[in-house]
Amino acid sequence: MAKISEYIKLSGVLLGIISILTVICCYNILIVREDTEILFEHLNQIEMELESLNTNLKNLEEEIESLNQSLEELNAFLGRLEVKTMEATAYTHTGNQTFTGTWPKIGTVAVDPRKVPLGTRGYVIGYGFVIAEDTGGLIKGDIIDLFMETEEECWEWGRRPVEVIWFP
Repeated sequence: MAKISEYIKLSGVLLGIISILTVICCYNILIVREDTEILFEHLNQIEMELESLNTNLKNLEEEIESLNQSLEELNAFLGRLEVKTMEATAYTHTGNQTFTGTWPKIGTVAVDPRKVPLGTRGYVIGYGFVIAEDTGGLIKGDIIDLFMETEEECWEWGRRPVEVIWFP
């Protein structure tokens, strides 16, 4: 009988230990479950951020492609530019229209049409943007005659070499 009571005591102790272990296991399972849920939340956030980054990367790649295309077009355009050193003189109002039928204004230039086709646009360094709209009896070869508003400006300009960038 003493052995039975010892077994009963021992089984009670074992049941207590099993209960404690069960509580510990359940607690650990709850902690692991909470940690797992938190981990999944973080993974979802990371996944959404990664998706956003991929979208941004795709947009940047498209923008880079567009910029590369623009750069190629710009290089092609720059390759067609013609830069000439020309002798520049100046003229002012004569009361006449230009050879092309316009009234001269700032930006109007007279050229030798055998060298620079009429209607050609360009940029004269030190003067500004120009359009070849006129010709002149003394304008032969690489000479350009720049329109000025006053005779005084023409005398101030004088005759000088200039760099002209002609646009295609």
